[in-house]
Amino acid sequence: MHNETDTVAKDTISFDRSIDFLMAEARILDRQDYSAWLSLWRPDGLYVVPATRDAAADPLDSLNYVYDDEDMRQRRVRRLQSGTALVTTPATHTVRSLSRFVHLETDDGLFHLSSSLLLAASRRSVQRILAADVDHVLDLAGSKPLLVRKTVLLINADEPLTDISFIL
Repeated sequence: MHNETDTVAKDTISFDRSIDFLMAEARILDRQDYSAWLSLWRPDGLYVVPATRDAAADPLDSLNYVYDDEDMRQRRVRRLQSGTALVTTPATHTVRSLSRFVHLETDDGLFHLSSSLLLAASRRSVQRILAADVDHVLDLAGSKPLLVRKTVLLINADEPLTDISFIL
């Protein structure tokens, strides 16, 4: 027998598990452990950073700074780890702060979570602050959560994004 209390308990566990996962992802990225970051993804996952605040629901219908499938995520990580790209030497140090977690109800069997991101980045004694709304779609069905989609909507997305030497 299934009742409403069971559903609320399951949603609370999923919500808490998702927040823990996102906090772990932030720590992995701040430590520049990009190989570990790659392991957080489902093979069909997409990492998207739209180039405008009014991006379409489907990233293929919008201009994007980043539209990475599995192959492009791996290529991005190889570039960041190589030290050969001008923007990766010296490395950028980052600190992320996540907040305002909201579970978005859907019927696709995946867990949708919206949050806000403040990211402080420092490279060559120059600090920048980036802010964004982030939508995560997580697959919680397996033994560990996996990213299905991460969309980072920068608050200043309409301004040119230059010199990004890290993963948002």
